[in-house]
Amino acid sequence: IVLATLATIIASQAVISGAFSLTSQALQLDFLPRVRVVYTSSEQMGQIYIPFVNWLMFLGTIFLVIVFRSSGNLASAYGAAIVTLMVITTLLMYVCAVSKWKWNVILAVVVTACLLTVDLAFFGANIIKINQGGWFPFLIAVLVYLVVITWTRGRRALAEEFKKEEISFDLFLSDPGLKSVTRVPGTAIYMSKNPNGVPRTMLHNFKHNKVFHERMIILTIYTEGVPRVPWPKKFKVERLEHNFIRVIAYYGFMETPDISHVVTYLKDHGIDCSIQEITFFLGRETIVVRDPRGFDGLRKQLFAFLSQNMLPATSHFNVPPNRVVEIGLRIQI
Repeated sequence: IVLATLATIIASQAVISGAFSLTSQALQLDFLPRVRVVYTSSEQMGQIYIPFVNWLMFLGTIFLVIVFRSSGNLASAYGAAIVTLMVITTLLMYVCAVSKWKWNVILAVVVTACLLTVDLAFFGANIIKINQGGWFPFLIAVLVYLVVITWTRGRRALAEEFKKEEISFDLFLSDPGLKSVTRVPGTAIYMSKNPNGVPRTMLHNFKHNKVFHERMIILTIYTEGVPRVPWPKKFKVERLEHNFIRVIAYYGFMETPDISHVVTYLKDHGIDCSIQEITFFLGRETIVVRDPRGFDGLRKQLFAFLSQNMLPATSHFNVPPNRVVEIGLRIQI
């Protein structure tokens, strides 16, 4: 009993840590809406706690206990999950072998076929138990896939919509009227997904207030396909006309973007700015669904719900709340 209890504790901790780590990486790759991530160690970046995921796993565990009642009844669900994972891992290994390891295609096919012969034998033996509990892992997989695909496609559609109305920086800076625009003291940072386009928040702010700050910084944050980006390669700064500055920050998918890093880098490279004197302008998007009918309408409503309830950018990027101006943007989909 003692050994079984210890094994259960170790296994549960592995599942919890894995769920936190995968969720964190999915957040950095913009596969999921932002949620709160708590760093539990000042020395190890990978030690994290995600309250939302923790509560989901808690509720999921209670659901499993109520529905299946005993560990024996979970055997089919566990078996279906494991053998499906084996098949997916083998298929992904083939993709990796061909695209990353540069294996000969014939060799990769032979190795994959040998592994799949074993995997599919187990898969076939377990798939017939789908009605005995094997449905549960597939249900979870479908729900997670639905959220991920809805979020990624929704964000891509929004980006394409924004791009249609976007003004290039070259065109914007060539406007002779910029010289006569009133400038107020201080530094403004506008966050933008496209470093070559004028942020919508900046245009909306100018439309209503008719002024610019004396120093205008356009900040774009990219998540690279590597775990971490070394400090010397993390930032790119370009000085533009009319005291505009373009800053691109590169982070790995295991890193969390932090505005204080950007400000520190700028100060070290001769740009006089203090985080307590900067005004951060962020956009707050409100998604309105035109037609909520049908499956497509349900997905749009799900995307609107996820957008409305995701963690604010101020918390995600560690922006001082008292230095933020949020500009609302109403978008119909």
